[in-house]
Amino acid sequence: FSPCLAGARCDLSRPALRSGICKVSQWRGLGAGRTGAALRMMAGGEEGSEGEKAAAKVRIVAAVCERDGKVLMVERTRRSRGFWEFPGGKIEEGETDEAALIRELGEELSVTGTVGEKVAVGRDGPVELTSYSVEIEGEVKPHDSDSLAVRWVDMEEELWKLAVPPADAETTRALLKKLSKA
Repeated sequence: FSPCLAGARCDLSRPALRSGICKVSQWRGLGAGRTGAALRMMAGGEEGSEGEKAAAKVRIVAAVCERDGKVLMVERTRRSRGFWEFPGGKIEEGETDEAALIRELGEELSVTGTVGEKVAVGRDGPVELTSYSVEIEGEVKPHDSDSLAVRWVDMEEELWKLAVPPADAETTRALLKKLSKA
């Protein structure tokens, strides 16, 4: 996996990406971008360095906050512009999933909440994202509105259209599956 010019992470072993053409870049209107790994290979670098192969697992928690048929999503405008994700963040050493999620919601969005059941587990390389249903309390106000955009997304009309990071995709699928059963 490698970060590309579009800010996505692509797996070059997938047939559609072997050419180094980034479909995310094309889809996002950035032209036929080349993936980071393809750029390194063209520049004479090695794909899959020892550091990348030995990367430790990164555990992330995410909140699925539903309200009136909508779900709360955030866009990290400095890091992954154009991708919407469920709010949350890294679990610090010694923290439970629940404690990390409440800490992250307070730090990022100035809210607290009650963590409910697990929704899904998604993976992307070394990243493992576990999402939980969360009933939030308070008004959502990003601490840093320059780097974090917040949006309530209609689950029936909009959720399936959003570009989400690969680790968040499993949570999106779980929500859409739940909707189809309702």
